[in-house]
Amino acid sequence: MPRPRSIVLAAALLAACHRGAAPRDAGRDAPCHCRPDAAMAPGAPLPDTSLFLLDAPWTDQAGRAFQLASLRGAPTVVLMFYGTCQSVCPVLIGDLLHIEAALSPAARTRVRFALITFDPATDTPERLRALAAERRLDPARWSLLRGSDDDVRAVATVLGVQFSRVDPTTITHSNTITVLDPQGVVVQQLEGLRQPVDGVARRLEALAR
Repeated sequence: MPRPRSIVLAAALLAACHRGAAPRDAGRDAPCHCRPDAAMAPGAPLPDTSLFLLDAPWTDQAGRAFQLASLRGAPTVVLMFYGTCQSVCPVLIGDLLHIEAALSPAARTRVRFALITFDPATDTPERLRALAAERRLDPARWSLLRGSDDDVRAVATVLGVQFSRVDPTTITHSNTITVLDPQGVVVQQLEGLRQPVDGVARRLEALAR
């Protein structure tokens, strides 16, 4: 049976990422070893390591159609999570709020946050909207997204996020916060819970200039 297009494209993005491998001592900057591209004109082609090349349809917390490429031009913080999680996901969302709070007012208006659920069957737009309201996430800058299982898997593959369903209500997953440059290229990742966010905030400030 043919592989879904999203998975094929994710594999191609991952291969492109490794072809442009950065030195091993690159540390947490571009941990998937993608080299960030210089600033590009709005109409220029996306880099071949851009997450925005995944053109799958998503739905946001308002029930509206959403494309990842609509984030182009803004530094973006991406988190994969699921709404019914009662342990690590609320902490990770709190970490994103700490990143937001660490930004200058000018940078805060430019940075976007994209939360992609592992569990689209449960996380309906209504549930995502309720979560956004509960955590006071500004809908002008925070997009909570659901898509097909294949498209979720494709994004996870590109970002290096691992996840697995343990039972009907529990999903184990990487605790990874990803920073994308305005062209959708991974430039930094933060692993773990309650990590210092100053480095991520500084990177976002630089990208937002």
